[in-house]
Amino acid sequence: MIDTHCHLYELPDPAAAVARARAAGVCAIVVPGIDAATSDDAVRLAAALPGFVLPAAGVHPDAACEAGEVVGAVADLARVETLARTGAARAVGECGLDRVGAGRDPRSQERAFLAQVALARDCNLPLLLHCRAAFDRMLRLLEPFGPHPAGGVLHAYNGSAEVADRFARLGLRFGVGGVATRPEAVRVRATVAAIPLDRLVLETDAPYIGTARVPKGAVSPADLPEVLAAAAGLKGMPEEVVDRVTDATARELLRL
Repeated sequence: MIDTHCHLYELPDPAAAVARARAAGVCAIVVPGIDAATSDDAVRLAAALPGFVLPAAGVHPDAACEAGEVVGAVADLARVETLARTGAARAVGECGLDRVGAGRDPRSQERAFLAQVALARDCNLPLLLHCRAAFDRMLRLLEPFGPHPAGGVLHAYNGSAEVADRFARLGLRFGVGGVATRPEAVRVRATVAAIPLDRLVLETDAPYIGTARVPKGAVSPADLPEVLAAAAGLKGMPEEVVDRVTDATARELLRL
């Protein structure tokens, strides 16, 4: 299994988390940055765990629009560009749009997002995308570019299957995570069931998004088998089939 979205640097003991993940059958972890500092953290973890940790560099929409942080966001974008252009990062992200909660600055988010889309295209790197309550707007920003040459993943996707079709035409795939393990998450589970299997990848978003068994903030990449089991149940397929197909999709995107 490949965990395509895990903030390993946020876990209290990354080395122990990696050991547990390997014992659980995880063979690689994609670690996205959310600003300059965490992008550097991801790169350092990859240097310590070559071939197992795959680093990404990005500016999360929260980092792009916090009040009084305009200068910081510019510096973060500059560092992300350096990591992408020097080959230190395997993908660009976590980047995107988020319209949930107070204090959002859509213009700052969109400027940072479009800068990272352009960077990823220029460097031929996949995108790791974050989108909450902004799918229509993200599509309006992305569709003029056409398909992203290196593809990408909409992580923790919670939109509809119909909207997913439009994103798929842009070369994007969809992260299935902890929400899909919860019986009460009816819409997300229906979407996972409807999206073709070869458009899905697995993720934990550790430590953030909880699962049916593990509370939010306590998740680790070793919990990926719970996500795999949920995805297999929703697709009505054996776990080994879902594992093989999602693994192949992730390997293609990440050029493994």
